[in-house]
Amino acid sequence: MANGSLVIHTINRAQIINDAWSLSKASELNFLTALRTIEYLGNEDEYVPWQAASYQFTYVSRMLMMSSIYGKYSNVMKSLIGNPFNTVGMNASVTESHTRKMFRILLTNQACTYNVETCVTTAKSLFKAWMDDSSHVNRIDPDIKQAVYCTAISEGGAEEWDFLYSQYKSSNNAAEKKRILYALSCTKQTWILSKYLLMSLDPKEIRGQDIVYVISYVAEQSAGRDIAWNFVNDKWDYLIQQFGQGQFSFSGIIRAISVTLNTEYNMDQLLQFQRSHPDLSSGRQAFTQALESTETNIRWMRENLHIISDWLDSRINAR
Repeated sequence: MANGSLVIHTINRAQIINDAWSLSKASELNFLTALRTIEYLGNEDEYVPWQAASYQFTYVSRMLMMSSIYGKYSNVMKSLIGNPFNTVGMNASVTESHTRKMFRILLTNQACTYNVETCVTTAKSLFKAWMDDSSHVNRIDPDIKQAVYCTAISEGGAEEWDFLYSQYKSSNNAAEKKRILYALSCTKQTWILSKYLLMSLDPKEIRGQDIVYVISYVAEQSAGRDIAWNFVNDKWDYLIQQFGQGQFSFSGIIRAISVTLNTEYNMDQLLQFQRSHPDLSSGRQAFTQALESTETNIRWMRENLHIISDWLDSRINAR
C-alpha cells in the first residue's frame, strides 16, 4: 500500500496487511508484496492497522534478531514508527478513548524497542525519577510500565537491574511481578543474564512458579537466547526433576528456547540434544514441535532473507 491508501477504510487496511503477510508466510504470495503493505505506516494514525502490522513484526523480528541485517531492519522500523509515536506520545489524556489508549501503548512499546530517541529518553527519565524518590513511590503510568522498565534496564547497568529486582521482591502484585520479571531480561549485559538464570533456581530469590517465565523471557532476547539454551542444557537434570511431570511448564521452556532458532547449526544443536537426552519426559511433544518449527524457520530465512535485505536497502536509499 502507498501513502494514498489512507482512503481505504481502516479495517480494510488492517485486513490487507494481515492477508498479505499470512499468504506470504504460506508461500502463496511473494514476501516483497507483503513488505510493501507496511511502507505507508509512517502516515498511519489509527490503531487497528498498526495492531495488525505489529503482530506480523513479531515473527520477522525474531527471525532477524541474530542476523547481519537486523541493524538496518531496526533502522527502517524506527523510521516508520517515529512520526505516529511523536504524534500520539506517551502521556494519557482525560478524554482518551480506549482505542487511542491501546494505540498509545502499542506505539510506546514499538518506539522504545526500536530506539526512537524521545521514547528512550522519556523512559529513562521516568525510571530514574522512581529510583531517586526517597520512598520509591512508583508514579509511572501503568499503561507504559512494561516499555519503561524494559528500556531502562536495556539502557542501564547493574544499578538499575538491582533496583528493579528489589521491587520484584517487595511487590505483592502478581501482574507487577510478572512485568518486572520480563523487564529484568531486557539487559544487554550477558553476565547479568547468566546471574538472573542462576537466581531462578533459588526459591529464596525467584519464586518457584516463576522459573519458567525467567528462562522464557531471557530466551526471547538477542543477548540471552544462547545463554538460555546453554543454561537449559547444563541444568537439564534439575529441570527434569522440577518439571518432568508438568506438561505445561516443561513444554513452555522448550518452546521458548527454540522459537527463534532458524539455522542449520541450530537444527544440529537440537538433534544433538535429542540424542543426548532420549528420555524427554513430558517435553517430548514440545521438542518434536521445536524441530518442526526450526525447519520452517530455516526455510523461511532461505526464501526471504535476501528479499528483506533488498527491500530495506531500497527504503534506506529512498530517504
